[in-house]
Amino acid sequence: MKYLEDLKRHLKELPQSEQDNIINYYQEYIEDAGFNEDELVTKLGNPKNLAQKLKFDYFMDNDLHDDRQSEPVKHKDVRVLWIVILGILSLPISIPILITLIFVPLIILVTLIFTVIVVSISLIFASLVTIVSGLAIISQSLWGGLFYVGIGLAIGGLMTVILSFMPTVIKLISSLSLKIAKYLQTKFKKEGSSK
Repeated sequence: MKYLEDLKRHLKELPQSEQDNIINYYQEYIEDAGFNEDELVTKLGNPKNLAQKLKFDYFMDNDLHDDRQSEPVKHKDVRVLWIVILGILSLPISIPILITLIFVPLIILVTLIFTVIVVSISLIFASLVTIVSGLAIISQSLWGGLFYVGIGLAIGGLMTVILSFMPTVIKLISSLSLKIAKYLQTKFKKEGSSK
């Protein structure tokens, strides 16, 4: 039938399965109703107009279906936008915390090294003062002088032992500080990428 052939020719933009469904539907409709060509044009309009209406309906239905499928993506985009906004709003709090987490271990390391140096200098000074005091009073009291000289030498020996371990302790504290800094760096990178 020429009407159906013209209709099929105007439905080229539709997928083949959809074209076949439409042609089969209208073929059954025409056979059941027993229309001739003139009655079809009167009842359904010309094939081109009918094809335009069918294509419009098809694309509108599929467009609505596509919108429903893309809705979760839009929801996900909104969620990402909220995360970015919350991240920006949390900057006044998170930057000082980050600076604290970075600089506190560094300050502790510097403080420990400074404390060790000050204590070492104090003990060396105390050792020298005790030895000199012991030598000064040795003429008055032999046992008292020897006691002070012994205490001074013990403090000096203790300082020698402590100072021999200091490079190892400083390396240990430095490596521990680096490990903590690397841990914090990876933790913040992981949290940043997961958000």
